Amino acid sequence: MVVIKRILVAAAVALATILGASGPANAAPDPDDFRNMGNGIWCPLPWLETGYGPLSWCTEIAGDYGGTGWYGPSNEGLPTWANDFPISSAFACVSKAQEAGGGVQGISKTVGTLNAGAFGQIRPGNLYSYFGFQPIGRPGHTTGPFGDRQFHSVGDWLHANRDFTPSTVDICYRIY
Repeated sequence: MVVIKRILVAAAVALATILGASGPANAAPDPDDFRNMGNGIWCPLPWLETGYGPLSWCTEIAGDYGGTGWYGPSNEGLPTWANDFPISSAFACVSKAQEAGGGVQGISKTVGTLNAGAFGQIRPGNLYSYFGFQPIGRPGHTTGPFGDRQFHSVGDWLHANRDFTPSTVDICYRIY
């Protein structure tokens, strides 16, 4: 019985990898999920409403290094960038996630995998959910090469500037 269960789990993992975990390598990310801001900056969408206007917890990729911080459609970035982390992958991913510690479940939209020293590998982005009928999001990151489905926040819940479509499958797009 244990052997059959292991075989089924291995088959499910292999099928998920083939069908969705790596995603279409040559397809562009959905413009409703991510925006290329130019200069190597990719932002998950929808934007979060802040006192500085609409912003997102974005990733900047410059060669073999990257950083993360607030960025929006009407600014050049705020001085929150944590830079100079080596990049181990350049994928934009949409996946189901839960706040670390058993919190809110939602959809994480992350860009790139950064090797953040003592913190290990992180995938910066936003976690989106609904509070009643109001779309909300918060900045942070998942951990691990593809994300461990645990989202670690670096800020408070904020209103999202539009609805979003909950994902039923984990998918990643190569952006570089």
